[in-house]
Amino acid sequence: MEMPLVFNCFVREAPSLRKRGQAPGALSHMVAANLRASALASVVREIWAEGYMNYNALARELNRRQVPPLRGGKQWYPMTAARLLERLERTGQIRIRRPADRDLLLQLAVRQ
Repeated sequence: MEMPLVFNCFVREAPSLRKRGQAPGALSHMVAANLRASALASVVREIWAEGYMNYNALARELNRRQVPPLRGGKQWYPMTAARLLERLERTGQIRIRRPADRDLLLQLAVRQ
């Protein structure tokens, strides 16, 4: 006696086809990440006031002050510090000054 083949008629969307931030629970993860970053905004401003202005220096200073990383890692890395700064800028808690595009083009033209 042969068993009939049964196919699953419920087709789920593959996770890789979803847009970023559209997965179930994405909003709660974003809110939690924003709250963790907000808790460090005053520390970042204080470190910047002391003159540590690049990602590497910020990560080293956060490690020196023994500030625990946001998600329980061992230490701060420059990329982690960069993501923290980008999140704080996106939420409007800090402002990162970047050179204007035309200044960059002018610098490239002067070099050549």
